[in-house]
Parts: sequence; structure tokens; C-alpha cells
Amino acid sequence: MATGNLPPQPSPKQVSEGCFRRSDGIFVPFRPYVLWMRLRAALSSLSDGALLTEAAHTAGFADAAHLTRAVRRMMGQAPSTLTAGVRWLS
Repeated sequence: MATGNLPPQPSPKQVSEGCFRRSDGIFVPFRPYVLWMRLRAALSSLSDGALLTEAAHTAGFADAAHLTRAVRRMMGQAPSTLTAGVRWLS
């Protein structure tokens, strides 16, 4: 699995506490933080020209449908809707 777009690994203390402290000092529950970082990695892969399935696997999702469900749940739209008409800057 490619790891170029994946977030940094949390420390054991962050995992044991169940929260992650962002750089701005806000505490975020661990699971939503990990999901958000995976979504960012997937969208970053899509912006680099990856296919939906490739982006899903790169970010650690089981398949494109798993990624699509997560994006719909978090953002209210399908990944294809979010990326349609977007001109990615390189």
C-alpha cells in the first residue's frame, strides 16, 4: 500500500487516551480524527489523478463503495460530485 498521502502515526499515548490533540490545541475523538485524515488522503489522491478505487485503497478504505459511504456521511455528497468540475492545481 502506498503511504505518501497517509497521516502521521499517532503516539501510543494518543491512542490510549482515545483523543488526539490537534496543533491548535483542540481535542478530537480519535476515530473521527483518523477517518478525517483518511478522507483527506483519499481526496488528495483523487486530486493527483488517481481513480476512485486507487484513492480508496491508498487511504486505507476497503473499496470505492466504502470511501463513497464515508464521504457522503461526512460531507453530504459523493466524491464524484465533490470533484466534478474541480480544476486541481499542481
